[in-house]
Amino acid sequence: MKFHHFAIETNNLTETADFYVNKLGFVIKEKVLFEGTEVLFLDLEGFTSELCEISEERNDSSQTHFCFETPDLKAFIDRMSGWGFMPTEGPFKLENGWETVFFEGPSGETIEFLSRRREEFTND
Repeated sequence: MKFHHFAIETNNLTETADFYVNKLGFVIKEKVLFEGTEVLFLDLEGFTSELCEISEERNDSSQTHFCFETPDLKAFIDRMSGWGFMPTEGPFKLENGWETVFFEGPSGETIEFLSRRREEFTND
């Protein structure tokens, strides 16, 4: 078994796709129709995320999050802030030297960004 994708339900497919494509660097890999609803599959270096528009308003939230690694967390926080996204938690520095921060995405999803110590970065 292997990981395939992480799904995000959204009330605004265009806005959510714009955020992931134009701000975080995903590319649209595939567009499909599922029971009359457009579904987008996005890719970022082999990580696949599915965006699916839902018609009803939802106010519930999930404790689920997903995480992206960035080499310079402070610069990334500044960039997100410039786009109008402020941290919902953190930044935090962990005992092992990692730094992490959490944001809320355009559809209410929780996104973590992590920076590891320089010597721990890999090219894979």
